[in-house]
Amino acid sequence: MSERVDALTPDPREIAWHAWLPEPALREALDQWPFVPDGREAFARYAALPGRRPVERGRD
Repeated sequence: MSERVDALTPDPREIAWHAWLPEPALREALDQWPFVPDGREAFARYAALPGRRPVERGRD
């Protein structure tokens, strides 16, 4: 079963900043910004999926 999340409302006490990044910008950010290890692993697993299409949403 696949679910779609239309809106996220991060808790400002836990998240300092959030936005959707196009995949190239996310790849660059992964090299420059601090990320939790499982966030990096989740992206690596997503990027390795066969037949996937990159999602381009633009910056918020």
